[in-house]
Formats: sequence, structure tokens, C-alpha cells
Amino acid sequence: MYHRVGEGERDPLLRRFTLSRERFEAQMRCLRRLRCHAVSPEQIARWLEGGAHLPPRPVAITFDDGYADTYHIAAPILEAYGLRATLFLVSDYMGRKSTWDADVAAGEGFPLMSWEQARALARRGHWIGSHTRTHRELPLLDEAALAAELLGSRLDLQRQLGQRVHLLAYPYSQVDDRCRQAARAAGYRAACAGEGIDYHRWCLDRVNTAEASLPLFLAKLSPWFYLFRRARARRW
Repeated sequence: MYHRVGEGERDPLLRRFTLSRERFEAQMRCLRRLRCHAVSPEQIARWLEGGAHLPPRPVAITFDDGYADTYHIAAPILEAYGLRATLFLVSDYMGRKSTWDADVAAGEGFPLMSWEQARALARRGHWIGSHTRTHRELPLLDEAALAAELLGSRLDLQRQLGQRVHLLAYPYSQVDDRCRQAARAAGYRAACAGEGIDYHRWCLDRVNTAEASLPLFLAKLSPWFYLFRRARARRW
């Protein structure tokens, strides 16, 4: 799971969600050398339920929020190594700034990619998913607002991109049973959360690798790491 690629890796307020161009490229080079194959979270969800075949050494690379640096820096690196990613976009903020980052970013947040940039990435083979309309904490919303964030974003993305959108990532990884049911009702086929929360179609666990050294990155690719995470999620 990634957010931003660029400056800020050494900033204590940003480093959990920001990694340098050099670190990101080293990680992607590692995936290429290991002969990993990029898949979408939806493919993993189908595989979990016994309905899909995955290629050897599958890996789902995801980016939340749709920062402009995903377009300018991350995507060219991914493509140089024959990889693609799933990009979760905040539909009401395309071409604007990430106001949810205002407490850690100078000014009003970080620049976000435009609709045209998102369309270009979709044409180049990257998967597009929803990160809701306005990046709010979904469990705090009433039924009407929850539906507007989930269904509204999916329809916005489909209209702007001209393709079906079936993937969701919960903002802040905040999710409960009501949110999972609302995501299903809104027409999504799979949804991603954060680290160690759960592991099923409506709450796919992801791993933050922004701060990972290369040895730790390799460890997080291990099947044993995922077995540990799934066992921990079940205990919770």
C-alpha cells in the first residue's frame, strides 16, 4: 500500500505515507527481479473465494488518494518494470489538493492528479478504484451520507473514465460492518482496508511498505508474513 512518492521521506510527520523516488524504484526493481506479476485486488478477492486463478508470484500494488506524484513519478517507474497498480481516487477532489493532509502539509494539502491524468493512466493499463467522494471517515456518517460517498464516487468515476469501477479503499482504513454492507449495496465487488484489520472480499488487508528497508520489503512479500497477519486478524 502506497500513498505518496517524492520528497518527505525523512519528515517524521510524512514518512509513514511517503517514500522517495529511489526507495520506490528499488522496491519495484526487486519485484521485477523476483518475477512478480501485478494483479488487482478484485482478482485476489475472487481467488480467496475459489473463483479465480492467479499468476505465479502475484502482488497487488495500490495507491491511495490519487496524488499528482503517482502520475508524474510512480507510474513511469511502474511501467518501466512492467508493472501496474490500482489507484484509489477521491472523486470530488480530482485536480485539487488533499485537504485531509492539511495538518501535515504546507498550505492546503498536496496536489492531486486531474481527471485527464487518471484517464491516461487507465488507458495505460492501471486499475482505477474509489476512495470515496470526499475522504471522510465512513463509520461516522449517517446512512444517506454513507451512500452518497460510496455510490456517488463510483458513479462519478465511471462517468469520467468511461469504464466500470468495482474497487473501493476505505479512507483512513476505517470500516465497520455497516460500511461493508453499504459498499456491497453500492455495487463494489471488493474493498481494501489497512494493515491487520481483516482478510476477506470486503476488507482486504494491505501492507504499508513506505518505511520498509529492502530486507523488510522482501520479508513483507513472504507468504509466511501474510499467514501471520491473517492469524493475527482472526484473533482480533
